[in-house]
Amino acid sequence: MKKGKKIFLFALLTCAFTFAVKTESKAAQITGLKQTDASSGSIEIQWNADLAAYKYSVDISSDKKTWVNGKDTSYSTEGYISGLTAGSTYYVRVTGYNDDGVATSQTSNPLEVVTAPSASVTAVQIGATTTGAKIRYNNVAGANYYYVTAENDYVLGTSTTTTVTTTRRLTPATQYWVRCRAARRASTGFIAVGSWSYDYIDIKTVSNKINTKNFGVTNVWANINSYNFGVSSQGNVDGYQFQFLTMKGKVKKTVTTTSSSVSVDKFINGTFYKYRVRSYVDCGSTKAYSVWSSYRYIGMPKSFKAVASKKTIKCSWSKVNSASSYAVYISTKEKAGYKKVKTLSAKKRSINITKYGKKKLKKGKRYYVKVIAKSKSGKKTVSSDVCWISNGRLY
Repeated sequence: MKKGKKIFLFALLTCAFTFAVKTESKAAQITGLKQTDASSGSIEIQWNADLAAYKYSVDISSDKKTWVNGKDTSYSTEGYISGLTAGSTYYVRVTGYNDDGVATSQTSNPLEVVTAPSASVTAVQIGATTTGAKIRYNNVAGANYYYVTAENDYVLGTSTTTTVTTTRRLTPATQYWVRCRAARRASTGFIAVGSWSYDYIDIKTVSNKINTKNFGVTNVWANINSYNFGVSSQGNVDGYQFQFLTMKGKVKKTVTTTSSSVSVDKFINGTFYKYRVRSYVDCGSTKAYSVWSSYRYIGMPKSFKAVASKKTIKCSWSKVNSASSYAVYISTKEKAGYKKVKTLSAKKRSINITKYGKKKLKKGKRYYVKVIAKSKSGKKTVSSDVCWISNGRLY
């Protein structure tokens, strides 16, 4: 019985040894096949060496069904195939052979390879935000991958369509010189881009929301109803847009300018307005705008009159639509020292001034009077940015 067991174990060991020998004699498959370069008419590949191989055969196909021998290489583990169509997808496979032409390895798995598009590229910016831009390419033959890079080839955004939106955060109100490239991308991740498959363009981002401290009235000629409005530079933008609305929010006038100021004539006097501004950058046939600023306010009477007598300054002015009240001030200096006289309701548009603060007006002294229109904006009262100022000397 013991002898039988020994024979059985020996038989198992023999079978195991025989199986191992057969497994080791099976030819290995070529591995490490990858694409390393491409032009519009050629591809380059590499693979891991088969130590038993004298040469390698590289086959190429456009559909993985019909294969053509594209290259035989002696010893080298690199292959170069030319005469291909630009912007196309192919498949390659590699087999190792000995000096007698007998295969020393199994054929590698097919590898998808691509050639670069040869068509020229044109691109234009079609959108912008404070931190990004949108670029549209022409439809480049053979391209299935589009990307934008900075001057140092730092990738800013990619797309499989002809519209690329940058994903790297850009700086608001800044101009960038970028390269827009069209390529063909393989499923392996390899990107084939031709030597001339790009276009350099300028792109811009819009500014952040403009602070109310950075825009307003710069010059006033109230007697002829002419006003200048300006905005401080917000960076590298293409222009600004001013908008004037009634206090109920109806847009009455929109002015777009490529400079930092606009002139508004025959419009302001007689109505209380709220106004705001935003920047823009040109994007082909359209403009990309920043968000609107918060509002500033302006309300000017069409006329204002101040008459000085021995002890009194008599003031009167015309109605300002949407004004809820008028604040009257007096001073002995044109640009400082104003003291409030009184706030009148919207229905009252005249006042007799006899005091400067607590003191009576003095004969022979010059005084300055201003009237500021006010209006309701929600629950708060807002004041006009500018007002009439009249001066007179008591006699």
